[in-house]
Amino acid sequence: MSNLSIARLTPPTNYSAGRPEPASPADRSTSQAPAREAVSDKSAVSAAQGTAPAQLPWVDGVTALQPASSSQVKAAIQNAIEQSFARVPDRPGENRHQLNARLQADAGAGAKGARPHYNGADIIVIAFEGTGAFEPRQAPVMQATVEILRQQGLGLSGTASALNYLVDQALDSKTGQTGKWSGLAAGPLESLLNDDALAAQTQWFSFASEEFEVLAGDNPTEQLAPRQLLAEIQGSLSGQTPGISQALKAVQALREQAQAQGKTPRFVIVSHSSGGRSAVKFMEQAKALPAINGQAFNSPLLFSIDPVREAHEALGEALSDVYLRAGTQHNLNRLRGLLGWAPAPVKHPAVQSQPQPESLYKPGNAQKAINFYQRQDREGLKMDAVRFGIHGSPLARGENIEIKGVGSAGHGEIAYQQQVTNRFLAELRKLTPGP
Repeated sequence: MSNLSIARLTPPTNYSAGRPEPASPADRSTSQAPAREAVSDKSAVSAAQGTAPAQLPWVDGVTALQPASSSQVKAAIQNAIEQSFARVPDRPGENRHQLNARLQADAGAGAKGARPHYNGADIIVIAFEGTGAFEPRQAPVMQATVEILRQQGLGLSGTASALNYLVDQALDSKTGQTGKWSGLAAGPLESLLNDDALAAQTQWFSFASEEFEVLAGDNPTEQLAPRQLLAEIQGSLSGQTPGISQALKAVQALREQAQAQGKTPRFVIVSHSSGGRSAVKFMEQAKALPAINGQAFNSPLLFSIDPVREAHEALGEALSDVYLRAGTQHNLNRLRGLLGWAPAPVKHPAVQSQPQPESLYKPGNAQKAINFYQRQDREGLKMDAVRFGIHGSPLARGENIEIKGVGSAGHGEIAYQQQVTNRFLAELRKLTPGP
């Protein structure tokens, strides 16, 4: 890394080595794979994954859904996973962007011609994950689970199930691998799906946001191939990254499908960590999308959680903090010891929170921007080789709320803080006409 001239860096987010337990004590003992109980209506899975009819499968009186039991939730998860792999099996050599495109597409669509399927929702969430946090099947399986339950007259409102955690564990059991932990799935998406009425009116699409594909692995410091690194930095500077490009194509396809159905869904942009910068880049590039019914693309809400600049900039900033500033302070303390002086405190290395109006700001095509951030994290990427904190930054021209009282893993914990998820749901309710 020392022979690469990377100016200044800002963080990625890999939580695969230490995912939090579910918030509910009732689910903490769930270590086995979910039970394989039969669920008769499989059309709900297709609805969430791309083969649904044009309209949402409304249930009369959404709030009247009965709370699902723990066994019913686990059975629905298992059924959703089986349907997901049956409809979209893994392909050797396929990358996560290609898999994501197929998961979001109509049945039978190939990766090249895949178009995400619009199911008639009033709100469409476009989510940009943090670096190393994107697991393509996570969000589709979570939504499919809720659709399966809804077809049975069941919902998650009033239950103690930690859906993201249970889906995490079931996917790990299915694949035999430990998947990535997503702050957006654990926080905003789970809180949305726990609200039966909002879940029935909202469709969620996740995208990988990192500019730095080599950082998507479990041990990024061992994957810094110089040629790939430089190519990805160049792509980052131009804004031509796989996640952003895929999201732009998806949004236009969804707008065209909605137009054909006579609908005008509202697009909400949600991000975490390095996804914050990707969301800004996405919004700027979305200004060039073709108009629909004479209307350019815009969003009523840009909702960001602990945003940082591009992943490669984050890493550079953190490593310079670790090896230069902190190293110098330790050396000075050795000198102080030789002189008989007391050592000076060494500040824990971190990607620092700071205004970055040229990178993190509310774009002109976002009507409102709400940003939550924290400055207490000490674990960051949780890499074995080097530890540094990741502190989110304020968003220029947006409403900024600093969350205090998070733990040493605050960069991930902030995503499911109640103040954050409650505000997210409150803003979505303002945008829905109701069932």
